[in-house]
Amino acid sequence: MTFLSRYILSLSIQIIGCCAIAHTAMAQSIIGYSTVDDYSFNKWDIITDDANVVGSIEATWSSMNDYSEWQFTVGEFSGWLRMRHKNNNNVWELVGGSNLIQIRTVFPNEFNHWQLSDGRNRSDLKSVYNNAEEWSVKSSSKEVLTIYTYRRGDLRDWIIEHHGNMSIPMQIANSFLPIIMVTPK
Repeated sequence: MTFLSRYILSLSIQIIGCCAIAHTAMAQSIIGYSTVDDYSFNKWDIITDDANVVGSIEATWSSMNDYSEWQFTVGEFSGWLRMRHKNNNNVWELVGGSNLIQIRTVFPNEFNHWQLSDGRNRSDLKSVYNNAEEWSVKSSSKEVLTIYTYRRGDLRDWIIEHHGNMSIPMQIANSFLPIIMVTPK
């Protein structure tokens, strides 16, 4: 990504992040993802609403063309997002700190609708009008996240809008899973 396009994306995300902070009063929110390299989807920068908090997420075994496990850090929080069983894209889990988030498709092999649970909180992740570039997350029948590409047709940059409170682990699970499902490997 060129310097200018990164700069424009950063400004756009900061503006959206400011709006999200005003709505949610959250201490920390993920407001976007951007590929580290223009033509590789193996490693991503995680952009938060706090310029001092940086994050990244990287395919653990990408050198072996295995995208079943991803390692991430956001500030001092770290963990992994992985398929529970190899060769079964229907069941994933996020593990980090004391968090375990179960992620499942609502219907087998239909990757446009997911349910997530950490034991206390539950959310519903669904593509909007079966559009792989726009997703909505609902919790308790209220929309809490909207996930979409910065530019239509360009899967390298994603924006996250917040409409409610959600922990960092739930934000990662809800927002990065659609990216894994739609980006080329």
